Amino acid sequence: MSASEARLPFFNKILTAYPVEEGEQVSKLERDVIRAWEILRVADENTLVIANELFINTTSEEGTKLSRLFLDEVAKRGAYCLYVTFFSEVAKLGYVVSLVTAPDPGDPEKPSYKIVPGSPPSEYMAVRIAKKHSLEYNKIIGVVR
Repeated sequence: MSASEARLPFFNKILTAYPVEEGEQVSKLERDVIRAWEILRVADENTLVIANELFINTTSEEGTKLSRLFLDEVAKRGAYCLYVTFFSEVAKLGYVVSLVTAPDPGDPEKPSYKIVPGSPPSEYMAVRIAKKHSLEYNKIIGVVR
């Protein structure tokens, strides 16, 4: 499926949040929280927010909760958001359109660059790569014992 046209609103603000290196003053997680707050202070219905893997420096449960709080607030402000995350629970939010990369038809272990609507995969690329190199929990435990 491909689009022949698209209509996008005019954005007067484009705000981004990308991973940063840990600094001397604050951790990566604290920096993500600060950046999220900075975005929420100014985001409105004419804003596009692009965020990549916010809140990944904590547990999956806490990262999902922080992501949900952030996206709830973005939605309340009427802003548009492209949010890249591996927290699969985020895709289940009612106002989220989940997009995933389609596997390469010739090699399922190789990601393609085709993006399609869909639910998060049950097994991510990292798990497939680990299995390919025999890096699996049961095999590691067997070696350790």
